[in-house]
Amino acid sequence: MAETISKKKGQTTMNTDLRALKIYDKTPTNNGSPVLRAGILAYLDTFAGMIPCKVLRVTALEPIHTDGTVLHEATVRLTAGRRAYRRGEEFTELAHHVVPRSAVRWSKYGTRIMKFTIETTQ
Repeated sequence: MAETISKKKGQTTMNTDLRALKIYDKTPTNNGSPVLRAGILAYLDTFAGMIPCKVLRVTALEPIHTDGTVLHEATVRLTAGRRAYRRGEEFTELAHHVVPRSAVRWSKYGTRIMKFTIETTQ
């Protein structure tokens, strides 16, 4: 990271060149909102916590509501093990249990899941 440090009358300020910073998460976005689609890294939201995984497939289920709401189903492969979940296992869950990594905000008080959109596999 390119930084410049300047000292002025007992105060230290640091200017960071933002172009030198690298973005870790390459999750595609749709107008600033993270997108859940096949091939991205995500988290599976379970009682054991947020488990890292890779999305293999996202499919739309048949509309079951009269208002036309469509549920989505995601197939994921776990990339890490947590308690009863083992690395390499594949799960098919409702898509709202699978969260793109860029939609998760961690703080010392807990985890917050931000809004994201879902894109089905063709």
